[in-house]
Amino acid sequence: MGSHLRFRRAGAVATTALLTFALVACGSDSSGGGDDQSGSGEPSSTPSPTPTGMTGPWKADPGQADRVQEKLTAAGYECTRSTDPDLDLRLCSIGKTIKVDGQDQVWEAAMRFASDAQGTVILANLRTGGYGKDPDAQEKILAAAVLPESDAAIYAAEGDTLEWGKRIKNIDKGTYLAIKGWAPSQFAIVPKLAGLKTTKEKALPGLQKAKLTCRFSDSNEWGGKRKGLECNDPTFKVKDEDGSIAGARSQLVLVDNGNGIESVIIDGSHAKVPAENARGVKQLVPAMTSVDPALAELGAWTTKSLNGAPHSAYVGQWLVTLNVVPRGGLVGWPYVRMTAINEQLNFDLNPEGVNFEDLPSESVSPSDGMSPGGDSSPSESETPAG
Repeated sequence: MGSHLRFRRAGAVATTALLTFALVACGSDSSGGGDDQSGSGEPSSTPSPTPTGMTGPWKADPGQADRVQEKLTAAGYECTRSTDPDLDLRLCSIGKTIKVDGQDQVWEAAMRFASDAQGTVILANLRTGGYGKDPDAQEKILAAAVLPESDAAIYAAEGDTLEWGKRIKNIDKGTYLAIKGWAPSQFAIVPKLAGLKTTKEKALPGLQKAKLTCRFSDSNEWGGKRKGLECNDPTFKVKDEDGSIAGARSQLVLVDNGNGIESVIIDGSHAKVPAENARGVKQLVPAMTSVDPALAELGAWTTKSLNGAPHSAYVGQWLVTLNVVPRGGLVGWPYVRMTAINEQLNFDLNPEGVNFEDLPSESVSPSDGMSPGGDSSPSESETPAG
């Protein structure tokens, strides 16, 4: 491969499960979120060094990644950087809770981006969702932070042809921007896995000692195949449930398919008041951090971020989202959910049908992965996304 960086040629796809990066969604109900609040993610305590050896035929723009981060920070975004030792991976996000006719509504916007050894951004993933026109406006802000001014104007006007590179719509995964000269078959971005040595079996005794009710399972609640340990807090009660048969839930899920814990989820759900669902998450943070000392930073981030607004960040090498759905819909329910997963190959870009030698943008069909969070089925981010 010519360098220590994790680049794979065609066909060398990582064998571990690729997990859906679920952002926020819409919905509304009573308060618990407060006024407008932006994302609270902070840079990881041990930021990764600038990688060396990552070069390609694209046009160099030294220091661009830092400038993108500065622009988005000035626009109210919180930016974090993965501690991946070989790759420069950053995530900038903003999430807000707003009042509409006396009810809470939420929206979020986020962008992950990877840069080369000189700081040139080569791949970005833009995700927005939630209530009203704010997500659309934020998508334009994100694109303008990366693209030259002329291309940003074309993007804002929903144009397809960019001089900088390629605009790729993966529909269920957002929009990707790939610099001209980059191709996943030649310069695949393969993040280091952030799994733990602790297994779900080793975690069981301590969680049972914490008076949680635990069971091993082979699938998530939507039928997606994965092996995990599900632990519920039987003491979690709320005053105003949403009417579900199961009642309010405070649940910790440790996903482990045989090589140690690779994903962590804490879910507080089925309370009509968002603050109650957030309490369901908060009270399981100590149990989560007791599983492995490496989860301490994730626990601190989760507790700090429970302010009613959605968030996403890199915490160490984990890709973390805090989804907030204040009110359920026809096939969903109100919840607050923290999900920590491994970052994905090429930000989970689906390159099928995309000609990276051409400039016009392409649209590709959504994968068979889990859907993003929302009034539809909540994303567990536990199953492979094709």
